[in-house]
Amino acid sequence: MHAASLCDSLEIKRILIPPVGGVFSALGLLFPATEHHYVQTFRRSVESCDLGELEAAFKAKEADGQAALAAEGYGPENVRCQRFVDLRYRGENSELSVAYPDCSDLLAALRQAFDDAHEKTYGYHSAEESVEIVNLRLVATGVSESGRVPKQLSLADQHSVGSGPGEREAYFGPDAGWLATPVLGRGDIDGNGRAGPLIVEEYDCTTVVPPGWRIHREDWDVLVLTTNQD
Repeated sequence: MHAASLCDSLEIKRILIPPVGGVFSALGLLFPATEHHYVQTFRRSVESCDLGELEAAFKAKEADGQAALAAEGYGPENVRCQRFVDLRYRGENSELSVAYPDCSDLLAALRQAFDDAHEKTYGYHSAEESVEIVNLRLVATGVSESGRVPKQLSLADQHSVGSGPGEREAYFGPDAGWLATPVLGRGDIDGNGRAGPLIVEEYDCTTVVPPGWRIHREDWDVLVLTTNQD
């Protein structure tokens, strides 16, 4: 409802309004892949870490992830495991998570990955400081044989409210004042779009298109608001 006015103040000229915007996070929960996350404390110095012990710890977590996904119907060929390591300079209070390198000189690669991450996050790194491992992380993902996300959502005609297009007086601030404003459903907006003022009413949200803004509908029933105002 307030997106256009907020974006005017921030000089943002393009807004995306997702389908079922009022419950969009709940819709999103239907699409992600099944994942299990595991964390194990593993306090070791990078310089003196035993690679066999490190590998054994990760293998144990992978076994846990594979067992959990197998119980949910995923075969071994549909399981993907990603490894991460939480690292910090000795004496720091917080750590950074880096992806587990796939290379022969593992410990050197871990050190370099952490230095790079520290430089990117904090603006510096220290080659002289000792680096320690704090935690090992594993993400076990169940990969579906078919895509979880539909190619096209067809919701526009299902969640409009009211009996059809109408009109009402709406107030658009001291400059524009009260204006006769069309009231539409999402299904009434097409790819060619319409200029504001207008209101798009749905059961879960209301989109206000002020004067100077334009709205059109794209794939996935996404509404796009644009303005040419300086």
